[in-house]
Amino acid sequence: MKQIQYNIFCKNTIDLAIKNQAITVFLLLFLFLSLNCIYNSFAAALGFGFPYSTFVFNPNDLFADYFKIIFSFPQAKDIQIYGSSRLSRLLFTYLHSNPYQGEVGLAKGLLTHFHGLPLGYLYTFINIKLMNYIDPVIVFSFMLVVLFLTTYLFISDIVLSVIDRRFFMLSILIAYPTLYVITRGHIVAALTTLALIAYVVLYVTNKGRYLALFLFAVVINIRPNAIIFVFLLLIDGFKLKIKELLFLMEQIREKKFIYKYIRDFNIYL
Repeated sequence: MKQIQYNIFCKNTIDLAIKNQAITVFLLLFLFLSLNCIYNSFAAALGFGFPYSTFVFNPNDLFADYFKIIFSFPQAKDIQIYGSSRLSRLLFTYLHSNPYQGEVGLAKGLLTHFHGLPLGYLYTFINIKLMNYIDPVIVFSFMLVVLFLTTYLFISDIVLSVIDRRFFMLSILIAYPTLYVITRGHIVAALTTLALIAYVVLYVTNKGRYLALFLFAVVINIRPNAIIFVFLLLIDGFKLKIKELLFLMEQIREKKFIYKYIRDFNIYL
């Protein structure tokens, strides 16, 4: 049986036998996914709506975390919605009746795009620029491809067997969290999760701790609640890693240039 070794905290070694486990995990996930789809199909046929007709996010708010945030900025006003499909009608609604618009939302006491952080807005601004020239659905599809390729590259680095690698990737694609993230349109959350996992793996295996800290700095500049994972800097023999902690703080400080970039484009207006 093929073995893959992972060095945990640079001290202990765990032998993880994964041959055939990837196939087993995929088959189990596929079975439960199929049963859930059958249930949802019967519920829909009997006239039941959400949440009985689907096990993922509300179809009336499809891809909302992606499109609603992007469309909430004034720079998105010139984006064109093409076609007459149900998705096109949803996007038209997101564009012209958006709950996250800055000053309008704040006046109503709503959560708006003012509540985000600079790196997240840089990603949003890039998407707005692309959508000014390309169909928004194509841009969204491209971002999904980037997410899937990043996921596969990450799996390829930690799973040696090609067959296991493929079935692990298939398992991730049909897993509930992945399907929920896709239907919610929260691509940034998925990418930051991958970066956070990479930070943990790189740090505890001692394969690139400064790269790990750089990724961590990026993540907490998008999702500050990830700061709880700073405990990894404290556990190696329970000694405070002052040098590494200072490096992390410096990387966080250097991200301040993003504020100027955003301000220059008046993205908050």
